[in-house]
Amino acid sequence: MPMQITRRSALMGALAAGSLPFFTRVGFAESSTLTVATFGGPFGDAQTKAMFKPFEAARPGLKVGVDPGVSDTKLKTMVDMNAVSWDVVVMSPTMGFETDAQWLEPIDYTVLNKDDFLPGYAQTYRVGVAIEGTVMAYREDLIGNPTEGFKSLFDLENFPGKRALYRYPSSGFIEAALIADGVDPSALYPLDIERAFAKLDTIKSEIIWYESGAETVQLMNSGEAPLGLIWLSSATAIAAASKLKLDWTNWIVDGGWWGVPRGTPNKDLAMQAIKFFTDPAQQIAFTEHLPYAPTNKKAVDGANPKFADFYTTGHLKNAVDVDYQWWNQNIAAMEERFQAWLLA
Repeated sequence: MPMQITRRSALMGALAAGSLPFFTRVGFAESSTLTVATFGGPFGDAQTKAMFKPFEAARPGLKVGVDPGVSDTKLKTMVDMNAVSWDVVVMSPTMGFETDAQWLEPIDYTVLNKDDFLPGYAQTYRVGVAIEGTVMAYREDLIGNPTEGFKSLFDLENFPGKRALYRYPSSGFIEAALIADGVDPSALYPLDIERAFAKLDTIKSEIIWYESGAETVQLMNSGEAPLGLIWLSSATAIAAASKLKLDWTNWIVDGGWWGVPRGTPNKDLAMQAIKFFTDPAQQIAFTEHLPYAPTNKKAVDGANPKFADFYTTGHLKNAVDVDYQWWNQNIAAMEERFQAWLLA
């Protein structure tokens, strides 16, 4: 949806040439506009319906402007250039740590109540948007029932066929390889890179790399890849047309984070907006559109039941907690190693 280091940072992308014109706020008076940088597509559409439009309705005269071209790199560049035009941003999981303090305003917990959130989702510089995930999915009618988690992903003898994996090194397949090779999920970091790629060698010929949710839907609906690590938003689309099953034995934690760029002139309004966006009513409304579980404890039980089989909050004990700060510090070297492995 997914990036962005993980799927989200890849979706966010690097700062593109010619992107600086987007740093200029246009169309609304400064005093009556809040600009939110997020994603386009279904994610942004769901936020607009569940969060942004209701926030406007609650504040007559306010306009929420939406920039669907968010990226961590753009955020940093804006702040570095003293040209901040975003007030609230959706950041990748690798952004918002203490090491990113120069680019972010601290979250004002006199406005938000830290105790309202699930453990870990209210931090100094960021608040969780939703609990997303990458999970092992399979076509039961084509491949049977591979229910040993990531071990089954690497079991070509019992479950032959192509595997769909997201073509970005921090998307979870490195962790999956190590877990399949016997590493305890609680002892993954620092990652044993050579061990992971040695395990990936065992299925390399059977991997189909995807770069978008639409590709995943096509690969699994057609049966070209009857097994894969996929985003939950893709899983709902596939399940609507095929006999898709999810194996929650292991799954990769993912999700975006709300943040406030350092230097925004609308800091106070930005904090109030994040408070509104993370209130139970808005998080529950968001689940009417996407299968992303709430981060507000008071919203969990009210999530729309139509996505009950896809909410991560029912499987937290099996979650693989990715150390996104480790990825933040090592992504360049990992990308280089990954590309070398692909070409080998």
